[in-house]
Amino acid sequence: METKTKKIVIIGPESTGKTATCKHLAKKYNTIFVKEYARKYLSNLDKKYNYNDLTIIAREQIKQEKKAISAKHKIIFYDTNILTIKIWSNFKYKKCDPFIIEQTNKQKYDLYILCNNDITWQYDILRENKNERKKIFDIYLHELKNKNFKILKKTGKKRLKNAEDICNLFLKTNT
Repeated sequence: METKTKKIVIIGPESTGKTATCKHLAKKYNTIFVKEYARKYLSNLDKKYNYNDLTIIAREQIKQEKKAISAKHKIIFYDTNILTIKIWSNFKYKKCDPFIIEQTNKQKYDLYILCNNDITWQYDILRENKNERKKIFDIYLHELKNKNFKILKKTGKKRLKNAEDICNLFLKTNT
């Protein structure tokens, strides 16, 4: 019998250690992680992004996720997902493309790890909301209320150990 791929999303406000956590967990569990496509897209954009760019980002994010699933790993980690695009669109533009909403409802993940704001915000040219992380975190909490999620807390190596503990417990009870 073939085992279903466990899909674990690392999600949360900007500058909360999502990418570092994904890299660590992928290495720890000898698997892959799907990078946040928005970062690549925005880094290569020669203009200020706008509302319409979010749908382009969403379509490519989904494409990258499907490609990863086809590799048939036991576990795949995701450095954010389309829910992040939905939250950001509503937060920044007060609206969201119906395609993004539809895909947010359609995409299924086994576990969400929501990164808390308990690490220091780091400047990055793509980051916009140093002072809004608590508000955005609360939006994530609301969006995840009916999903399987755990909150990632602590800092440094203790944070990474906390992420491992969350994954170990999930995998122990869901294999």
